[in-house]
Amino acid sequence: MAVPMFRIFKHPPSFPSSKNFSIVLPCIATLPYCQKSMARLLLLLALLSMASMLVSADTHSDCGLAETAFGMCIPYVMGNDPQLDPKCCNAVQSVNDLASTPKLRRDICDCLRKMLIHAGKINSGRLAGLPGKCRINTNVIPPSLTFDCSTIA
Repeated sequence: MAVPMFRIFKHPPSFPSSKNFSIVLPCIATLPYCQKSMARLLLLLALLSMASMLVSADTHSDCGLAETAFGMCIPYVMGNDPQLDPKCCNAVQSVNDLASTPKLRRDICDCLRKMLIHAGKINSGRLAGLPGKCRINTNVIPPSLTFDCSTIA
């Protein structure tokens, strides 16, 4: 026979509400049952949390990491910085290291391409020449805003 997890108790008439007001209180008399139910609930929440981390750990967080790193290069590729900052080249290397599989290379390339589109006016010559200027052989950095990242192997 299942024991209810909650019992309904009526408050005395002096309680500042209507006479029929009732609240739900956790069961105290059936503590072992509550502990088992709570343990099952916590286990379920832990499993769901781990599953969601596995799903989101693929490209969503990699995209965020790539955007954060490549943010160091935005002033240069927009033409606001006259000289290339060494931090930008470190960022290009970090993005290249992050893209360890063909799928990640395509996803990160597309992520950066979208970021650059939203950034505003980009100097296409600086963008296309960025990996060479940093002396990093990579195809993850899109050479233009119209580049088709799905062609990356």
